[in-house]
Amino acid sequence: NEALSIVFSSVFSPDYDFDANDINSRNQDLLSFSSAPTQDGWSFIFSWHKNSDESCLKLIESLVKKGEKDDNLGDLLFRFLIKSCENTAFSPIFWESLEVSKQNEISKAITNTTSPFIAIPMDYLQKDLGGISKWNFKTINHNLN
Repeated sequence: NEALSIVFSSVFSPDYDFDANDINSRNQDLLSFSSAPTQDGWSFIFSWHKNSDESCLKLIESLVKKGEKDDNLGDLLFRFLIKSCENTAFSPIFWESLEVSKQNEISKAITNTTSPFIAIPMDYLQKDLGGISKWNFKTINHNLN
């Protein structure tokens, strides 16, 4: 429900869910995600082909479960974005409003998940980058049932 300060679009192969469970033994499932402006602000959209249901459903179900609990959905999605997306553009106003320590935290998270020399830990979607985005999502809409 706020201005879109980061735009993104990406495809990746889900590896671990938001509870650090290994969800993709085939490494062939693909998940697409992107930002999209709406009448009231913007949305974080996930989509995939039905052939990728095995991993993608597990990832999204874990996100919905955590998002419907007390976990901060904005922090979960921001962490996912920074650690999973190679096509990201930050608004200069947003970036420059961050403390240098937060800019460094984002840069480090991006580097650690894109380096071929650093293994991605199972719990990479569970820690770091909290309280940076200030994203406040009104609803979680899905067709999982």
